[in-house]
Amino acid sequence: MILKVKAYTKSSFNKIIEKNGIFNVYVSKSPVDNKANKAIIELLSDELDISKSRFRVIKGAKSRDKVIEII
Repeated sequence: MILKVKAYTKSSFNKIIEKNGIFNVYVSKSPVDNKANKAIIELLSDELDISKSRFRVIKGAKSRDKVIEII
């Protein structure tokens, strides 16, 4: 399964809003040292009830627009 994600870092809250097949993910972590990507995966994991180890960023690791694969 492939998810298209738009990341919003340094937010005051952690939340996922799905709109037109794109997941807008708001996380409070900064993008330094991959912290935001880890927070995004953790939030998606909790929301979708899927293990964090099954998520992989396949495109956009250093970008706001990401493609995340669930294996």
